[in-house]
Amino acid sequence: TIAGSFLPKIDKYLERIQQWTNRMTPRICLVLLLLMPLFAAGEQVSGLYEAEVDVGGENHASLDQAMKAAMGTVIVKLTGDPAVASRSNTSGLLQNAKNYVQQYRYRRVPVDQPPSLSATGGETERLRLWVRFDAVALDGALRKAGLPIWGRERPSAVVWLAVEQGNQRRLVGTDDPSDLSTGLKEHAAERGIPLILPLMDLEDQTRLKVTDVWGGFRENIQNASRRYGTMNVLVGIMREVSPGTWEARWTLYLDDRETSWSSMAQTPGILAKAGVDGAANILAERFARTE
Repeated sequence: TIAGSFLPKIDKYLERIQQWTNRMTPRICLVLLLLMPLFAAGEQVSGLYEAEVDVGGENHASLDQAMKAAMGTVIVKLTGDPAVASRSNTSGLLQNAKNYVQQYRYRRVPVDQPPSLSATGGETERLRLWVRFDAVALDGALRKAGLPIWGRERPSAVVWLAVEQGNQRRLVGTDDPSDLSTGLKEHAAERGIPLILPLMDLEDQTRLKVTDVWGGFRENIQNASRRYGTMNVLVGIMREVSPGTWEARWTLYLDDRETSWSSMAQTPGILAKAGVDGAANILAERFARTE
């Protein structure tokens, strides 16, 4: 029959498809495995339209001023431009910050101070204002002003920071006893970038030594970074050059690019912020777009 004459051809055609599938499947899997770090390198960033700032009191004048400060922090996160609040096309936006407020609330936080100040009646608390702005309205205002908007999907980066003080060197992890880890996390949140601090557990300690970071051995650094799902890496080496003077050298590995910069400050905490700012500026220049 006619149907019977076609059956061998169909079988042969199906056999060829199966052979092609068998050949291509390993290749497709390999490509997907190679691309997995790139897929994982992006992260949804929350809190972009929120900020918390100091406020002088619960009166209208102090509230208005604090809302302007909060707006300044938010538009830096949204545009990636650290100088955006000083530009002429944002002056009207800042002056009318309260018109974009969706929610706000006060809270009191302890003030770190010597015990002697508490005993003599010094302030033990400070007042903070948390503000959330309307995302749709604010995005519209930024577009109208011709400013770039950096979306919620942002590339993550792991930071390897080596610190030298005296004759000791160490790598800063997420549970570092100093204020450096907290400062890095907080300032990264202020700039709206997903920064990952290493766990510095046994696996990290086995994969990467402080000498690798200090010597800038990129292959070792990036191999240790793979467990965190990103090949974007911020490397810092920080040391005290004299009492009250610290210096740092920073390098950001982003795809196939390598960018380095240096900074000096009185404290390691200020230097840590300079490292975050440098990385955030580079990432924003690459990914923030004017719509």
